Order: sequence, then structure tokens, then C-alpha cells
Amino acid sequence: MCGIAGIYSDFINNFDSDFIAKNVCDSLMQRGPDFKKYEIINSKLLFCHTRLSILDQTANQPMWDNSHRYVLILNGEIFNYKDIRNRLYSLGYNFITSSDTEVALYALIHFGNEALNMFNGFFSLAFYDAYENKLLLARDRFGDKPLYYFYNQGQLFFASEVKALRAMNISCDFDYSAIALYLFLTYIPSPFCAFENIKKLPPASYLIYDGQKITLNKYYSLPTETLNNDEVINNINNIKSLLEKSVQIRLNADVPVGTFLSGGIDSSIITFLAHKFNSDITAYTISFPDLPYYDESTIASKFAIDNNISHQIIPIEEKNLINSINSTINYIDEPYADSSAIALYTLVNAVKPFVKVVLSGDGADELFGGYNKYRAWARLNEKTRFNQLISFLGKNFILDNYNSNNFLSNKLRQLKKFSNAFNLQGFNRYFYLTAINDIFLINKVLNPDIIESHEFKEKINLLQDKFIEDPNILATDFSTVLEGDMLRKTDLMGMANSTEIRSPFLDYDLVDNVFKIPNSLKFNKNTNKILMRNIFSDILPDYILNKPKHGFEVPIKKWMNDFLLNDFVNKGLNDNFKLILNKNLYNNKNNLFKFVKNSDRLFYTLYLLNDIWNRKYEQNQNTTNFK
Repeated sequence: MCGIAGIYSDFINNFDSDFIAKNVCDSLMQRGPDFKKYEIINSKLLFCHTRLSILDQTANQPMWDNSHRYVLILNGEIFNYKDIRNRLYSLGYNFITSSDTEVALYALIHFGNEALNMFNGFFSLAFYDAYENKLLLARDRFGDKPLYYFYNQGQLFFASEVKALRAMNISCDFDYSAIALYLFLTYIPSPFCAFENIKKLPPASYLIYDGQKITLNKYYSLPTETLNNDEVINNINNIKSLLEKSVQIRLNADVPVGTFLSGGIDSSIITFLAHKFNSDITAYTISFPDLPYYDESTIASKFAIDNNISHQIIPIEEKNLINSINSTINYIDEPYADSSAIALYTLVNAVKPFVKVVLSGDGADELFGGYNKYRAWARLNEKTRFNQLISFLGKNFILDNYNSNNFLSNKLRQLKKFSNAFNLQGFNRYFYLTAINDIFLINKVLNPDIIESHEFKEKINLLQDKFIEDPNILATDFSTVLEGDMLRKTDLMGMANSTEIRSPFLDYDLVDNVFKIPNSLKFNKNTNKILMRNIFSDILPDYILNKPKHGFEVPIKKWMNDFLLNDFVNKGLNDNFKLILNKNLYNNKNNLFKFVKNSDRLFYTLYLLNDIWNRKYEQNQNTTNFK
């Protein structure tokens, strides 16, 4: 795993390239602490690279081919690089290193853009043809590795993180319509960014810049469900072998590899299969001795013992989680308020002394229908009297004051959400179920001018187009929730600790295979992950199969009442809120608290945004106290 950045400009000689490049590399050092290098490629191009060494410690970047016409910087891993290398060998190519980077370089030289379809892995990359003065930027199929870019007056800037773009001294003015979208989702999906004129390269896309114009292309799309019964049966029968192959190739590394074991279905399967191919692998679990509601270490430990898997439980006290809040927020450039990032940061930081690569179960929920909202989606499509009764109860008897940190309150929240969703249709229903914060609550919080603005409507319309293009809830989640929330979390918290997190469920051969299977075989109104439960019943014991789904959460509600709200008040409400909040909320502390106390999620969404504005961008604006 690495950090990449660069500038393509006819005015490159006007920059203080050495000064900028050093600052850029320094800003990306957590992504790549093992080696850093920048290179002025020619009078048009600057490449910067910081490296987290996983394969072949000598394969540093930027990497040139032997003709010195082509150069590559790569962030990520190409897991099937050995197969591609053998193919290139047969075509007459020879290799100096044993790295996936050199294979990617020559694959791009020989196959051009089609090489991207050959890469099975996660990556963002920049590839330059010095003869044609053509730059290629590309991102992996599902958006595991980030890539931001900024284009202005013939100059193209790109980087793995916004902090590296800021080190290039480009303008970072806020896009308030994107930040409004963040209030609904707690993240900003691609191609949008919290800053005007900065964009995220979408997953499965590549950008070509020749110094004159930018062209953006998509090289991959999820397959649609098949109607052929024999093919469906064949695809179901392939799932286990495809996942085994995915785990096996993701164990390849020249550094120690471990697994996360939470006690849930996904991580248990990955850990079992990893142990099958590497009997010495260790699974890591964190326990919360003083937060028993969040502690699943007992189940994880039983699974490890039952399967003779080396297992290490790392106890984390609540004070450790609280200390991680600052580290988590400090690494984030644009607002991202999935509070489970705090727990993940703490977990990765705890295993960092032991391993440099970790396998996780990320992606299984979106692939196999694991979230409770999928069961709700299936139930909502039934116009039954039972549904009408639930809708009535939710509307008339369930209060809006809830949190997600205890069982009963969480169930009441789910009932209220189901009731509201029952009266919506199509994309509106999807957006309501997908939004982390209640959309009706956020509509009251936001400045109405933002909601009615052309910029905000344009963003909503683009999300709606994705849904209309393929109204498969799993497919839409792959392009929004998975990329914008789940994979962003693993990338950010992994890189904050210089640790690579690999997700075997996101092998594209497996994903293509599973997406051809109808959703009705993956989840229904009563059960989620039907296929997984059946296929891996020989691996998973009843105490895991029948365990209620438990998110990787932290006690935000408790912390809000203990100290976070006071911290919010004492730091002052940033002036930027004036443009996005309802005037009554911006001007009146009591009114604001009336809204945020209704939801711990909404509170943390606003708290994090305020904290990022105050600590990272205070040079651009002043702060004001509550009045």
C-alpha cells in the first residue's frame, strides 16, 4: 500500500518543484513510511510516491520500463500478478523485480487500457507515456483505493488524499452542497468531494490527459442477474472455490499477515479459510472489558479454539477508544462520520506491532445481502396488513428520541425507519433506507436554500440515475455505500496506521459470479445472507449462524452526554455552518441541541464536521460561539 501524487502542467518549471514534492511526500508518509521518492519526469510532469513495502523490498517507485519511455506509480496490490507475469513472459518480456508493480507496468505497456480489466486487486495508479505525453489515471473496480484530482487551466493535480493536494497549494474552497449530502449519508460518495473543483475518480474508471483535454471512461460494470436456472446453480456451486482462491492469493506477502476475527459470519469464514492455507496465521480480536454490549471476543475465541486457530485477544478499555477519537479525526481530510472508524482505528493500531497486512470480511454484506435494510427492502415490497400496522405504529407511537447503542432503542429506531419508508417508492425509498441520518430530520436541520440549490439537486439526481440504471439495491450500494463508506473506512484507518487491509470478498471473479445470482436467493424479509449461511454451514457453528447481527460500534450516545457535547459547545460552532444550517439552529444553541439529542448519529455527524473545520481549515474562516 502506498501514497501517490503528481502534477501535469506546461508550467511545471514555474513551481518550486522540490519544495512542493517534499511537502507532498511528507503528507503521505503514513500511507507509505518505508520509502519515499519524487521525480520530475520531464518539463510537464512531477510524480511523487511513498511506499508501504509488502512485496519485493527493492521494487521502489516511480518505476520506469527498460526503454525509459513509460513510468508508473501504483498504490495497491495486483493479486493475480503472477498469472499476468507468466503471460507477459510468453510474449517475450523479462523482469528485474518480483513485484506486482513491474508486472502492472509492462501489462499497461503491452495491453494498454485493457490491462485494467486484467488486474484482480485494489489500486489507484498513474501511468505516463513520455513519447505521447499522455497520462493515465485509474482506480480499481470497487473503489477500495482513493484517487482525487483537480483540473484548472490546463493543469492536472492528483493524489491519494486531499492533504497531498493541499500540499500542492491548490485552492480548497468548500462545496457546501456536497457537505449537505454528507449530513444525510455521513460520507461523500464519488465523484463528489467536500471541496469545489476537486473530484474523486469514480471506481472502475480511468482518466486520460494529453495536455489538451481530459477524457473519462469506465472499464467495468457489475453484471446483472441471470434468468438461466442452470447458470444460477453453477454460480452458487462456484462460490466456495472462488472465495478460497481469493483468500489464498491475498495471503501472498513478504511481511506478516493476520486476520480480523469479530465473531461474525464474514470474518469467521475468512479466518477459517486463511488458516486452511496458512496454519500459522493469527487471528486478532479486540475485547471491551468495560463495554460488554460491544464485546464479542468470547464468541470469536470459541470459534478460534474449535478450529485450532492461533488467536490473540487484545483488551481495549473505553479510555483507549476515547483517545482514538482525536487520532481518527486528525487523519481525515473531508468529513466522514461513520463512528465505527474509531473502533477500527483502535483495532488496527493494536495489531500494528504484529502484522503489516490483515484480511477482513468487508464487502460481504453488500455482496450477499447482510444488512437489516435488505430484509426491510424485501418486506416493504409486500402490501400486507401487517406492514400497514407497523407503519401506523411507527408513525403514531414511536418517539424520535433514540440511539443505536442499546438493543431496545435500536429496534425502535428500525421500526420508525420502516414506517417512514413504507410510504416512499423507488429511489426515495432507497435513499431513505441508505441515509444514515433520518432524511426528514436532516431536511429540518439544513438551510432550505442548500436543498433547493441546483448543485445539491444535481448530486441527488446523479445518485438517482445510478439507482434507475440498475434498481438492484445491492448494485446501488456497491457504487455508493461500499465505496463511499465501508472501503473508505478501511483505507483511511488502515493507512493511518500504515497497515494494509485486504478484502477477499471483493475479488472481482467472486463478485461477478455472485451478482448473476438473483437477490431473492440471498435475502428475504426474514433472513439475510441466505446463500452464505447455506454454503458455509459446514464451517460456521450455530453460535455464529444464529447470532444477531452486531455492528462494530462505539458508545457515541454515552460520550455525547458525558463529554462530547461540552467539547462541541466549548470549541464553538464554525462560521461555515451559517451557510448550511437552518438559521434558527445556527443562531440558537438550545434549538440545535433539541435536534442533535434526538440522534447520536446526527450529533456525531455535526460534531465531526465542526471539529474538522476548526482544527484543519481555520486559516480559511473564523469560528463563533453559540449564542
